[in-house]
Amino acid sequence: AVVMKEADDWIVNTVGSNLEAVLAMKEVDERRTYTNDIHETARVLGIEAARNLIIREALKTMQEQALDVNIRHVMLVGDIMTFRGDVRPIGRYGVAGAKT
Repeated sequence: AVVMKEADDWIVNTVGSNLEAVLAMKEVDERRTYTNDIHETARVLGIEAARNLIIREALKTMQEQALDVNIRHVMLVGDIMTFRGDVRPIGRYGVAGAKT
């Protein structure tokens, strides 16, 4: 774990997470706490939170690579990956397990 102090806030970066237990701690601001584990987010916070995380992480990755992609396209990918109520992987040939 890496612990940093930023202004009056402490930031903890870890490898692996236990989001449910972390959110239960009274010292943690649950509004600013997140994990990049999409399946854990879906399990703990729901499918809409997982969709938002997919969008956030995809945009962050593209921005780090200096790729300019319209957010609507990334939102569509997040919608397609989560519209059935669970997180489905997507690749160059479409959504895994989809016939159409």
